[in-house]
Amino acid sequence: STFEIANRLSQRGHLVNILYPLFPGASGKKWYNPKTFLSRSKLAVHNLFSMNKVKWFELKANLICIPFMNKKWIPPADIIVATWWEQAFFINECDKTKGEKVYFIRHYEIWGGPIDLVNRSYGLPLYKMVTSKWLKNTIESKFNINVMGPFPNGIDTSVFFKETVSRNNACIRIGMLYRRIRWKGMREGIEAIIEVQKKHDI
Repeated sequence: STFEIANRLSQRGHLVNILYPLFPGASGKKWYNPKTFLSRSKLAVHNLFSMNKVKWFELKANLICIPFMNKKWIPPADIIVATWWEQAFFINECDKTKGEKVYFIRHYEIWGGPIDLVNRSYGLPLYKMVTSKWLKNTIESKFNINVMGPFPNGIDTSVFFKETVSRNNACIRIGMLYRRIRWKGMREGIEAIIEVQKKHDI
């Protein structure tokens, strides 16, 4: 969704830069943990060989690989946006030349880092945007702060649309996003499909 938003802003005439580090952070984990070190090393190698390229998406914004998250690698801007709790801490330390600071919150990210650090990120003096009502309610009630939104993700109807199917040859087709992350609910989704199959004998 970050790429899609960047494309839409680019189409409106804005200069959009998406920055990512060659050597990614450890999401609050100790870098010398063997599993953390191995996974970060693999990602760094992948970033090195795919430098500033995205093969699976027609990105119109500028994709820029920087060595690591450091203020000297960030170009001047009117607005700088964090899309992850670690980035929120980083842009909070940037000076005014990097732009107005916005924290685009798209989940309560305690699944992706130490809960105390994630919670602290929501208290930083940044403009905060959320994508859904439940997230707005969660952040505002839990941390007693105001957030902008919700700004829900849009749908590209040139890619996702309802087809006209002949009633004489109609069949049931079910689409579902797939992610291995447990809280995404894939197991429950598959179980629901199996129940539908049993009930309708399909």
